[in-house]
Amino acid sequence: MGGAIGNYIKLRKERIPETGSSIINYKLVLIAIPLLLSGAVIGVVTGKYIPKIVIGTLLFIILIQVLFKTYRSFKRIRAKEIEREH
Repeated sequence: MGGAIGNYIKLRKERIPETGSSIINYKLVLIAIPLLLSGAVIGVVTGKYIPKIVIGTLLFIILIQVLFKTYRSFKRIRAKEIEREH
């Protein structure tokens, strides 16, 4: 919490040079904070009522999916870089 407050104090007066608008996107903050808080509540409730093995298995499945998606993205970007070199 202290890091977040420190970053806010540091960044609140900074501006984007091209547009002059604040570096903090407050519209995005208005969308992200309620989602973050509701996700925390859902996480607490599921952690209370669902066995840890089920939660661990679901998190492992999500990890594997993200791993494969990242690897496919790596292969696509690497192929473009190799094509550009030749």
